[in-house]
Amino acid sequence: MNDKPSRENGGSTQHLFPISKQRGARIPRGKSHLEEDFAMALKFDDFPAPVREYQFHPTRKWRFDFAWPAQKVAVELEGGIWIGGRHNRPISMEGDMEKYNAAALLGWHVGRFSKRMVKEGAAIAWLTEAQKAQWRRGD
Repeated sequence: MNDKPSRENGGSTQHLFPISKQRGARIPRGKSHLEEDFAMALKFDDFPAPVREYQFHPTRKWRFDFAWPAQKVAVELEGGIWIGGRHNRPISMEGDMEKYNAAALLGWHVGRFSKRMVKEGAAIAWLTEAQKAQWRRGD
């Protein structure tokens, strides 16, 4: 029996956060603490490795933070929502709407999550449900 807490046995990854801010942790250039924390949660919960910064559109340079292209499942992490970050400005919000609408037309299932949602396990819970539905279709 596996005693490691996981999504299968009702465990929580909340104790993992903030992994990326632990002493000595190195964040790759261009990545955020939020992205690294989510990446660690994926490893902890034994998800298949995602493609990071996946360019999903054939003509636009739009990217998903984390993607599983074969299943057309993606996760976008929305940082800075409480401090007036880039995604909270009207022009940026419209750009995000255009991106997510285009993704939907291409058949993508995109989960969008804040730092709090990642920390509380909502992102992993959504991905677990997406895995149940989409991984079966994509296999």
